[in-house]
Amino acid sequence: MRKLTTILIMITLSISLLSTSLSYADNNKLTEEQMNKIDKIIRDLGAQGKLSYPLRPEIEQRLKQELSKDEYELLIFGVKLHVPIYPIEIEGKILDKDDNLFTDEATLTISVYHEHTEKIKGGHFRYDDLPKARGVGIEVSKEGYYGDRTGVGISFEKGTGKIIVKDIILHLIEKGDPVDLEWTEDAEIEYYPEEQEPYGWSFKRRWQFPADNYDVLMVLRVNEDGDLELSMKEGGGFIPAKRYKHFESQPDEKAFTKFEWMPYAPELGYEQTITPGGYFYFRTPDGKYGKMRFKAYNIYTDSTGKEKAFVRFTYYLNPTGGRNLELKERIRKHPWDPKSREWWED
Repeated sequence: MRKLTTILIMITLSISLLSTSLSYADNNKLTEEQMNKIDKIIRDLGAQGKLSYPLRPEIEQRLKQELSKDEYELLIFGVKLHVPIYPIEIEGKILDKDDNLFTDEATLTISVYHEHTEKIKGGHFRYDDLPKARGVGIEVSKEGYYGDRTGVGISFEKGTGKIIVKDIILHLIEKGDPVDLEWTEDAEIEYYPEEQEPYGWSFKRRWQFPADNYDVLMVLRVNEDGDLELSMKEGGGFIPAKRYKHFESQPDEKAFTKFEWMPYAPELGYEQTITPGGYFYFRTPDGKYGKMRFKAYNIYTDSTGKEKAFVRFTYYLNPTGGRNLELKERIRKHPWDPKSREWWED
């Protein structure tokens, strides 16, 4: 039992960041006396074999009374998870929105059992000899920027006996000047391509109508190849939002973005027709800018046996015509079905 307890709780915390060596041993290494104390408590209470979670109430109460919070958390971590823990080595870099190295000062937070926060400069970080664990969380932050976080865990061990990840990428995305944006959630366009002319979206009336309707600006079609496509009428278009990775080795299809990381619409480069999916900036033919996320899109056979084209999306729109898309206050604009007798409250 002594050997098992020692394996679970004997963790020496020693962290090295760049050229600075940071040691937690003085505050967190369990002494021989502390380990003996824990072992005696367990034996006195008659625990046999491995401890299991949840602990018996009398064991939990006694451990909480006689152990410090840190000692108790380290013990419970091992008991609760029943999984191997490994030495961890990580290395990575911090980039800006254009994937350039972010060399200004930033705050990096490393989480293994406890959070450790460190100011770094130069855009590179490296931690060797982290405490044995199932994984580590890494987060970067800086005032005036959107921060980023990721983590590595036992899936990175790959039979080596260590969790070693040397290609971590974190981003800092500078915030824009906040403005009020109109927000429409779960807008939908759908039609039967074998029976109907294409349908489109009216940003003014916030509903779908036949594509030739006077204020429809965005049109859903099934093209000659049988694929969905979405088009802005002349003068408008789309630009795909930049996508980011958390690891250099990560496949492109795993790259991601989010609305918060799209604070400013580009001025040029808009394409009139796209295949729906993911995040896009858009410009309407009447000169308004926004950002859009496609949440669902498909061509499928419905319950009547008919083929239906369908897209669902959420978007923010700057009603002033400016390109700033940094959110200050969200002005909710529901989709509104004109067949309904009641308006949604905006």
